[in-house]
Amino acid sequence: MKMKKLSNLFLITALLFGVQACKEEATINPTYNISFDDISGYTKDPSIINNTVSHSGLNCVQINKDMIYGSTFSKKLGSISATPINLVKMKVWVRLSSSDGYVKIVCSVENDSSKSFYWNALDSKSFNLKNGEWTEINGEFNIKAHNNPNHLLKIYPLHQEGEMILIDDLELSFE
Repeated sequence: MKMKKLSNLFLITALLFGVQACKEEATINPTYNISFDDISGYTKDPSIINNTVSHSGLNCVQINKDMIYGSTFSKKLGSISATPINLVKMKVWVRLSSSDGYVKIVCSVENDSSKSFYWNALDSKSFNLKNGEWTEINGEFNIKAHNNPNHLLKIYPLHQEGEMILIDDLELSFE
């Protein structure tokens, strides 16, 4: 009888560990790594250029005073994650070509009619960028109050000042 109770205890413990493992697996946070080399989703985007100074690969985004917006990541929040998204974490590599240059990497949440519910940006002025050098900038955006699955999340660079600015290797993760 003692052996049967011990066996049942082990079985219950194993089941609890299994349930916990399934729970943890269900909360895996989606991640997008965008190098702009696989440009199938951006085929008609004039800001994606092919050059030899990209951070990785052959393509990156180039913006300047004549083309102030770069490629836009746009996806419905519900297609990114089945659970509500509260936090957007972003890393991106930026290269300035002039000392007065700066860029904002925008995170916005909009409806299908482009009505904005949330707008915030990483400002390259907050980072120590040097001309001609790739520098990673990163940050987080709390969109908890606007996490409707039908809303669009948009991420894009916005030229602010200076000459040519390059953007590459965008990484987005969600919690």
